[in-house]
Amino acid sequence: MKLTKKTLFEAIHGDELEIISSGWGELLTMIESNPFSERISHLLTHQEIGQIKVRNNHGELSAPNCLGTAFFVAGVGALQYPYHAYSDELDPHLVQPEKEKLIDLFRAHYERRVPGAFIFSYSVQQDGWHAGIYIGSIGEEHVAFAQHGHGGKFCFETIARNYVRPNYYIPSTLVKIQTPALA
Repeated sequence: MKLTKKTLFEAIHGDELEIISSGWGELLTMIESNPFSERISHLLTHQEIGQIKVRNNHGELSAPNCLGTAFFVAGVGALQYPYHAYSDELDPHLVQPEKEKLIDLFRAHYERRVPGAFIFSYSVQQDGWHAGIYIGSIGEEHVAFAQHGHGGKFCFETIARNYVRPNYYIPSTLVKIQTPALA
């Protein structure tokens, strides 16, 4: 389904409408050129998926969260739909050489800020860990695609307002899709 301005408008998180809406055309171009554009577009046009309780890797029945949604979008999750994932599931899907636990790293790795990269940090809005997929920038604002909370909507958000000291990581599927230089 082709994305419309209305769909994009409805998928902007909270008070960030003014910031992101100034670049509708840029946002649409960034989505269309993102390596995971088909899955992002699918979730944007099927918001009800974010509220459906599904069984996760721990056998729990729950609505999806931001991390399980990021796994689905990047095509790295063990499940073929958004689900409630935990941070301990993330490490196998990264190609970075660090051996430390992901949440112990507080380096931004801006060289990895490429469309399709995972973003992982502490969330100001949710008072907990938050994950998303990097989309690109509109002017000076960097934009991510994410899900807000368990059962929340799939939306676009500015990184500056939603992530504290974000870390960027390359999902293993992105290396295969986009550029051999990341391998």
